[in-house]
Amino acid sequence: MKITPYFLGSGKASQAMKESLKIVELTSPEFQLDKMIQLKRNAPFPGVFHEEFPVLFIATPHALHSDAILQGEKAGFKLIICDKPAAVTKAQIKHLSSVKIPVAICHVYRQMWGIQFLKKMVEEQEFGKLISIEGRYWQSSSAAKALTQQTTTSWKNNPDLSGDYDVLLDLGTHWADTVTFLSSCPIKSVHQWKSFVNAEAPHRDTHLHLTIDFENEIRSFGSISKTVHGAGNDFEIHLIGEKKSASWKFSKPDFLEISEGNSTSIIQKKTTDTGSGHWPHHGLGWIEGYVEIIRQSLKGGHYPTLHENLSLLENIIEK
Repeated sequence: MKITPYFLGSGKASQAMKESLKIVELTSPEFQLDKMIQLKRNAPFPGVFHEEFPVLFIATPHALHSDAILQGEKAGFKLIICDKPAAVTKAQIKHLSSVKIPVAICHVYRQMWGIQFLKKMVEEQEFGKLISIEGRYWQSSSAAKALTQQTTTSWKNNPDLSGDYDVLLDLGTHWADTVTFLSSCPIKSVHQWKSFVNAEAPHRDTHLHLTIDFENEIRSFGSISKTVHGAGNDFEIHLIGEKKSASWKFSKPDFLEISEGNSTSIIQKKTTDTGSGHWPHHGLGWIEGYVEIIRQSLKGGHYPTLHENLSLLENIIEK
């Protein structure tokens, strides 16, 4: 199948998508990559495609994703791959609910080997009763800018482009998507506490406590932040169960710690059949997740879908 990729957006997410698409072409011979076409923001989409399989990649500011998805469907794209989140308001969620074409949302962490392995363990009931999913997602960008009194012209300072949140939509949606994926159950309730200390703009929350209760009595709690001094990209997941506990860290994505009683063992990734296809412990960070989302969406496999994302956002977006 010949893929004609159209790109909306030119920042870091767009570059990650382009790199990942090239890896998919190299590692999946059934897909041939046509010339990449860069679209201009606010310009009309081309319509009535003559290509075999035109795909729209959306990597614009958060608040622009919803309109781009709607326009992409109307223009006739056969698949849309969009950076997270799909929407930033209740109204946008409602407008997107009628979208019928396949739309993949780039929640890259859930596609990585460790989270997929944990999902299989949950499905096979290796934990017995799963009690809680806990952990953290810490970065330091807000703390670093505040200490140096650095000001930027980031689009995230404009609510018309970013929506009314920062950490909640940027990091919190990754956290919420991962724990919802692992729980395999609809959300019952959500509780949030936000801090705006060290905020670059008034609407930009910098530290978040996010508690999600699921209908199967599993609870989850995440400490999610951009103002933890010294943090890198510290994403950790801990599953606490009746029979076992397990931990995964993005800093060591090809390792899982599995504990029973007072004993802990390590499971290591041993395959090269996901993501970039590199040997274990030689991967490409979150590019692995982008690659797997693109590949699975082209194959019609399993990936984070638009309607999964809308259900999640409906629960965590407050207005």
